[in-house]
Amino acid sequence: MKMLHPARAGRLWARGVLAAALLLSSVTSAFAAPFEDAVPSDTVLFVNFSNLSKLKSKVGETNLAKLFHDEAMKPFVDNLGGEVQLLLDTAEQITSISLTEVLSLPTGQVSIAVRPDAEDTDALPYVYFLADCKGNEAKLKEIVGKITSAVEENGIAKEQVGDASVYSFGDASKRQQLAIVVKGAILAIGNDPESLNKTLSSIEAGSSESLGKSARFQAFRSRAGAVGQFEVYADLVKTIEFASDLGQPEIATAVAMLGLNAFESLGISISFGENDFDSSMQILVNTSGTSPIFNLLKMPAKPMKPEPWVPADVVSYGSFNWDVDTFYETLVGMVNAVQPGAMEQVEQMLAGPDPANPLLNIKNDLIGPLGNRLTFISDYITEEGKSNPRFLIAWELENSQKLTELFDRLMALAGGALPLETTSVNGNTVYTFPLGDLISAQVDESQMPFKLGVFGFTITKTHLLLTTHVELLNKCLNPEGGGLAESEAYKLVASKIPAEVSLIGLSRRDLEAKVSWDYLKSGKLAELIRKGLESQDEVGAFLGGIVDALDGSNLPEFDKVSKYFVPSGSYAIQDEKGVKFFSFTPKK
Repeated sequence: MKMLHPARAGRLWARGVLAAALLLSSVTSAFAAPFEDAVPSDTVLFVNFSNLSKLKSKVGETNLAKLFHDEAMKPFVDNLGGEVQLLLDTAEQITSISLTEVLSLPTGQVSIAVRPDAEDTDALPYVYFLADCKGNEAKLKEIVGKITSAVEENGIAKEQVGDASVYSFGDASKRQQLAIVVKGAILAIGNDPESLNKTLSSIEAGSSESLGKSARFQAFRSRAGAVGQFEVYADLVKTIEFASDLGQPEIATAVAMLGLNAFESLGISISFGENDFDSSMQILVNTSGTSPIFNLLKMPAKPMKPEPWVPADVVSYGSFNWDVDTFYETLVGMVNAVQPGAMEQVEQMLAGPDPANPLLNIKNDLIGPLGNRLTFISDYITEEGKSNPRFLIAWELENSQKLTELFDRLMALAGGALPLETTSVNGNTVYTFPLGDLISAQVDESQMPFKLGVFGFTITKTHLLLTTHVELLNKCLNPEGGGLAESEAYKLVASKIPAEVSLIGLSRRDLEAKVSWDYLKSGKLAELIRKGLESQDEVGAFLGGIVDALDGSNLPEFDKVSKYFVPSGSYAIQDEKGVKFFSFTPKK
């Protein structure tokens, strides 16, 4: 037999070991399922961090993280961070467990899953907590050992069920247990040991039936476009079925009347630093077929941009399409289905005693003149040293003349009972009412979230406008220069909004943040917290340092950090698949 040269034999041995290692790793990775592919298919709620290490890295690149690392923020951050660390150190002295170390254990996926008991609707649901702690295996065993020792020292009964250490509370009724398993790098906690062990086996060997393989979960992920760094998924079909199985006839009636069985799932997907976005959030409602409730809120997708009269310096803007005619027709059908002829009776009451000269016909006089778009704007005004918000609602009109005629009839019927004053602004009659003064006379100012001004409204050729402060209305009726659509803030987000949408929105985060910033810097937030803790001596003593650190006097002036607050945008699209809402802050 021909002998191999020792050096060549060594190389062949090394290659064989490498090939075996690669084969083993491919087999391991093929059966190391993500948690959504391990939890049962009847899971109704799934909360998921897809990769904590990546999430921490991406969050560290955001504008918010850059704000806290700005040199101008160092005095405030160091002071607050020092107080937080003192609290953590105190907690560690009491429990012998470092909360910082506990929170740093997970490095990969972390998930929470909830599923109902299909056989017993009165029983507590199954709950799972799963965490991938790869790289921290030794620390994981150490900390879990400390926790379980503390539990056992308190006399809580323990038993072993498979790989799970099970601690029972009271009479150990169904799922009133704490089951803990540490298997390799996986930490698993649940309230049913058998189900928890089965899920762990599915992580290792895969599962033919799991949440991740269900059509509704896959539809959520597909519509989201990718796996979010943070996700919340709710199976609406199973949730509605479970609610119906409770045996309450009112629930079954509501489901049938509203058509709730057309709703399949609700999902939220949040990511940081992906694509062109500093941050983004999607809310996805997936549906199948049509339903009355969907028709009540029908929002067709069309080309949209801010109206020319919207001022460029508004703090927030939102506008959406709403098919008000379909809304009314659906509402009539639903009301008559519950009480036949009910809407006709309402119409007769509103028409008044003279059928030949009806006072009001809902469809012709109210719904008919209304268009299919509503807009909301807000800004802030400084009054008596405080920033006070102002709001305006605008409803697009199809027939302003008809709505004006209806208003005139109602005013004639009121016979001057409403103390409205009128002014003319740019050819439009503006009606005002001192709502703020009236409320201030009845309610203590400290109980009001904000101060109302002079309420105002008008009917223009194109819109019905109502506002909490007539000055904002006057500003919209006298546009100066370019409006919001021409502003740099809107242009920044407009390129991220599809051509046809059901809703658009803009938030001037720099202007919004300045109000909160000034409130924090003035010390009023700390003062408010201290006042709330006056009757909680022990809590106040424990959190006193944190409250003092929130005094805010060492914060920089806002203009030094305003660059970190970039305008954010949003849009929604409603189609045959459901509704997709997307909000985002662009990278800048």
